[in-house]
Amino acid sequence: NQVFIPESTLKTVEELRNTNLPLTGMALDYKGMYRREVFAGYGHMDCIVGDKAYKEVYPVLLDFLESNLKSTGYNAATSVVREE
Repeated sequence: NQVFIPESTLKTVEELRNTNLPLTGMALDYKGMYRREVFAGYGHMDCIVGDKAYKEVYPVLLDFLESNLKSTGYNAATSVVREE
């Protein structure tokens, strides 16, 4: 699946980091708010609907969301039930 190739997702993340930081006029590190992961063998929508996405992708996504929510005071750990 070549809809979103890794090279173009890398360029997108770099553009987001470089564009949004100057626009905010804030000291907040917006570069840290963007993270890119490449999952080997996953195509365009596989990270959402793939048969192993819940085990291989969702935990990475949840960690990213939780790390960014910490600054808001929201405690996702008390709101999410995790299966081990």
